[in-house]
Amino acid sequence: MRLANLAIWSALVGCAAGLEIAGRLGVAGLSPAGRLLASLRNRTAGRAALVVFWMWFGWHVFAR
Repeated sequence: MRLANLAIWSALVGCAAGLEIAGRLGVAGLSPAGRLLASLRNRTAGRAALVVFWMWFGWHVFAR
């Protein structure tokens, strides 16, 4: 089970890194993660969504 868990997390990190690189290179109209987060932080609903996501992420990753 631990090996499957590590494989899934590795795949997620690899996908995130690939999307970030594609965004920085401007492939297919993607934006880098920093630009996406900046646009979310500019709106009240976006800030609320970030807080809720961080709470969910923290509960499922850091609290265990």
